[in-house]
Amino acid sequence: MKARSIGYIIVVLFLISCSGGDAFFSDANIYEENNMPLEAIKSYELSFKQNDNVQAHVALKNLAQRYTESELAAVRMAIQGGNYQEAEQRITQLDRFEREYQWLNLGIAPKISQVQSDLDKVWASQLYDKAYKAVIEEQYDDADIYIFQLERKDANYPELSYLKLLRELIPNYNKGEKAFELKLYREAMNYYAQVIALDVDYKNALERFNYCLSQVRFSLSVVLKSNDAIPDPLERAISAEIK
Repeated sequence: MKARSIGYIIVVLFLISCSGGDAFFSDANIYEENNMPLEAIKSYELSFKQNDNVQAHVALKNLAQRYTESELAAVRMAIQGGNYQEAEQRITQLDRFEREYQWLNLGIAPKISQVQSDLDKVWASQLYDKAYKAVIEEQYDDADIYIFQLERKDANYPELSYLKLLRELIPNYNKGEKAFELKLYREAMNYYAQVIALDVDYKNALERFNYCLSQVRFSLSVVLKSNDAIPDPLERAISAEIK
C-alpha cells in the first residue's frame, strides 16, 4: 500500500515537472477534459509562450488540429443539410482561427478555401432557383432580393445575366398579354416593344407587336376617314405616316 502511494506521488511529481508546474497547463488539461477546446488551446498557448513549456506546445498543436478537423466536418454537415448560414459562420471562425495560429503550421488554409468554394456553389444555386421561381410566379419583389443576394454571392454566376433578362422580359410580356386580351392594342404594343428590344425572339412578342401595330394603324385610318373636320393635307400626312 505504501509502495503504491509512493508510486502515485512520483507520477504526479513527474507530470508537474514536465508541465513546468504552471497553472496554464493545468487549466488547459481541465478545459480539454470538459470538452472546451478553445479555452484549452488558449491556456496551452499561454503555458508555452510564458513558461516555455514544450509539452504545452505539442498538446496545443495536437488539439488545434483535432479542433479544426472537427469544425471542417461540421461545416460539411451544415452544407449537406442546407444550413448555409451556419456553415458560413463556422468558416469565418475557422478562417480567423487559422490566421491567429498560423505559426502552428496546421496546413488547413486549403481545406478552408475548399469548403468555402463548395458552400458558395450550392448557395448560389439555391438563390438562383429561388429567384427563377419568384420571377415565373410574378413575385418580383422576392425575385429582386434573391437576385441581389446571388450577385453578392457570385457576380460571375453563369445564369445570372439570363435571370436578369427574364426579370425584365416576363413582367412586360405578361402586361402586354393582359392589355392584348382587353384589346388595348396601343398599350400592349408598348409592352411588347420593351420585350423585343431585349429579345426579339421571346415567345410571340414580335408577332403580337406587329398585330397591335396593324390594329392601331387601322383605327387611326378609320378615324381620319370618318372625320370631315380634318383638313386634307393633314389627313394625307397622317395617312402616309401610318402606312
